[in-house]
Amino acid sequence: HYLRDRLAGDPAFGVLHEGQLIGWELIHDDGALGAAFVLPAFRRRGVMRSLQHAMVAALRERRQPSFKHVSLDNHGWLE
Repeated sequence: HYLRDRLAGDPAFGVLHEGQLIGWELIHDDGALGAAFVLPAFRRRGVMRSLQHAMVAALRERRQPSFKHVSLDNHGWLE
């Protein structure tokens, strides 16, 4: 139910490649970016960056703050 509830009113974005959903991002219930996923075969190609740029733009348009919780062991985010 969590993901369904997140899709109900907040912005959500996905990326398709040849008709397949390869990545998506939603807003957590606390308003943070990061309910997100990219298929392993498509990682490190800028998919998540594109999703996050779209999400931040949508939040700015709604005059909502954008923020993210990142675990210190998420080395991919820190690079």
